[in-house]
Amino acid sequence: MSDTPPHKPVPKKPAAKKARGGDAKSSQTRRAGDGKTAEQDFPDRLLELLPNLVLFNGIAQKELPKILKDFEWVKVPGGTTLMRRGDEGQNLYIITAGSIGMWLERIPGEEQLVAQFVPGQTVGELAILSGEKRVGTLITLRDTELLRMPAEAFHKLAKRYPVIMENLSKLLVRRLHELMRGERHIKEWRSVPKTIAVLPLGEAAMQHETGDQLGLAFSAGGARVRLLDHQCKEQHSEWFYGIEAHHEHVIYVADRAHDAWTQLCLRQADRVLMVARAGATPPAEYPFEDLMKGKHRCVMELALLHEADADIGKGAVAWMEKLKPDHLHNIRLGNQDDMGRLARHLTGRATGLVLAGGGARGFAHIGVIRALRETGIKLDHIGGTSMGAIVAAGIALGWDDQELKQRMHDSFVLSNPLGRLTFPKISLFTGSRIQNLLENNFGEVSIEELWLPFFCVSSNLTSGREIVQRCGSLWQALRASVAIPGVVPPVVKDREVLVDGAIINNFPADTMAEMRRGPVIGVDVETHRAFSGKSQVSEDSPDWGIMGETVRGGPNIISVLMRAGTVNSEAQTKSSREHADLLFEPPVADVAIRDWQEFERVVEAGYEDAMRKLEETDLSLFGV
Repeated sequence: MSDTPPHKPVPKKPAAKKARGGDAKSSQTRRAGDGKTAEQDFPDRLLELLPNLVLFNGIAQKELPKILKDFEWVKVPGGTTLMRRGDEGQNLYIITAGSIGMWLERIPGEEQLVAQFVPGQTVGELAILSGEKRVGTLITLRDTELLRMPAEAFHKLAKRYPVIMENLSKLLVRRLHELMRGERHIKEWRSVPKTIAVLPLGEAAMQHETGDQLGLAFSAGGARVRLLDHQCKEQHSEWFYGIEAHHEHVIYVADRAHDAWTQLCLRQADRVLMVARAGATPPAEYPFEDLMKGKHRCVMELALLHEADADIGKGAVAWMEKLKPDHLHNIRLGNQDDMGRLARHLTGRATGLVLAGGGARGFAHIGVIRALRETGIKLDHIGGTSMGAIVAAGIALGWDDQELKQRMHDSFVLSNPLGRLTFPKISLFTGSRIQNLLENNFGEVSIEELWLPFFCVSSNLTSGREIVQRCGSLWQALRASVAIPGVVPPVVKDREVLVDGAIINNFPADTMAEMRRGPVIGVDVETHRAFSGKSQVSEDSPDWGIMGETVRGGPNIISVLMRAGTVNSEAQTKSSREHADLLFEPPVADVAIRDWQEFERVVEAGYEDAMRKLEETDLSLFGV
C-alpha cells in the first residue's frame, strides 16, 4: 500500500530512506521491575533510542536492555497533564513518540508555552535531582508514548550506574551557561515539529496539493519527508511510529470527512495546518471546532490560499475572526516563495526582522533590507516600532527595494510629514498630514491581509502597557505607533489612549523572539546620543542665548519632545537587543531625528554597514 498521494508523490532525495513497515512488535503498557518484562517485549526502536540519550552517555551498549526493564512503557492521549507547576518531582519521562509542551507562568495568572519536547528528550530529571517542586506544567500536545520511571527507581538506577548523575550534572551546568550567556532558549527546548497534519476546511481546500508542495519545500534542504494519506488508515500504530522515527518530517493529509483517518491525523500532529480557499465563506459550523477550544493544545495554523495574481490577502479577516488560529499564512497559488515561507514557519526556521523607531534615522532600514535581500536572506515575518513599523509594513505588503525607497522618499522628503502647527492643546501638530501619508500608502488594508506576518508596537497610556497589534486596520495601527506625545495627537481606541510604541519598547526583538518561529535579525538605529547642544546653555542663560542655541542646530522643542518620548525605553532596548541573533547598528547617530533631507546618505549608510557585517558573519542560521 502506498503511503504518498498517488497523483503526485514527493520526489525521493538521495538522503531519503524507505521507512520500515510493521516489522516491530506492538505492545501494551508494561510495568517495570515485575520480573515479567523481557527485552523482546519492546520494539527495536526503543533500544535504538537509548544510546542517543545524554542521560545514558558512557554506559555500555549491552547494559541498555537491562536499564529499559526499569521503565514503565505507557501511551498517553493528547491533552494529558503529566505534571503541574508546584508538584513534587515524582517521575522521570523519556519521550519515545509524540510531543510534550511545557508551560511557565511568565505573567501572574497567565501560563505561556515556552518549550516543546520531542522523541529522544527527557523531562522531569532536574526536579528529581534537586528535590525541588516542578517549575512548569507538562502536557502532551498529541498522542504520546513515554518511558516512565519513578524517582525511587531512578535513584536506585543512579547508584548502579553513577555516570548517570555525572551526566545530569553536566546537563544542568550546560543549561546554566546558556542562560548566563543570554541565550533565549535552552537548546533542549528548541525542538522542531516533526509531524504536520494538513486539515482541509470547506470546498476545494486543495489539501493534497498543499501537502505535496510542503513536502517539496521540506525536502529541498535534504530532509527526509514522508506524506501519508487515507490509504494508510489500516496500518497499526507501530507502523506509524516507525515512519516517524526514520524521517525528519511526516505530513498527514487529512480528509474533509470527520472520519477515523482524520482523527488519527490530528492525534499524531505536532502542528495542525488548516487549509482553506480565501474566497470561500467560512462555514458556520465545522466538525473540528473542538480543536479550537482548550488552553493547552497543539499549535493551530491557518493557510489561506489566494489566486496567483492577488495583490493582498482578501478574505483573511473573516477567516481569522471565525477560527482564531495561532498563526495565519496568506499563500498565493503556485508561489514557491510563499510556500517556502510557510514551510520555514512550520519547522521553526523562519527569519524574523525587527526594525526600531528613530525618525529620519529609520531610513537606514531601507539600506539594510536591500543588503539582506541581495545576500539571499529570506524575510519570513516582520515587526517594528514607529518609523521602523512603517518600513516593516511596506515589506509585509510586498514592496520591492525600489518601491520602498520611492514611497519613503516621497512621503518624508518631498513634504513635511508632521504638517502644520496647531494650538498646542494636546499636541504641537494636528497629525492630519501623517494620517494622510499612512492612508495614501496603505489604504484600507488590514494587517491580516499582508503577505508577511506583521506586528507593530504602540504604548497604552491608560494602562501603562505595551500594545502589540497583529490585526485590524494597518494604517490605524501605524498611526498609533508613531503618535509621539506632545508632537502629534494620540489615538483613542476603545476609550484607551495609544501613543508611540517607542515610549515602552522601541526595539521589540523580544516580542519577535517570544513567537519561537526561528532566528531574529534586528536593526537598532537609536544607539548612542540622540542629539546634543552646540554650546553650554543653563537655566540662568538669557532667553536670547537659548534661542541662539536652537538656531545654531541645537535641540528645539520638537526634537526635545521626540527624544523625551523615547528615552524611557532605553533599558528595554538594551534587554531586547539580547534577543537578536544578528544585530545591525547603522552609523547614523549624527543624524537628527527630523533630518528628513539626509535621506540618501542614511539609506546608503545602512546598506554599506550591513554589507560589511554580512560579509563577516556566518549566515547558515538564516539558510544562506
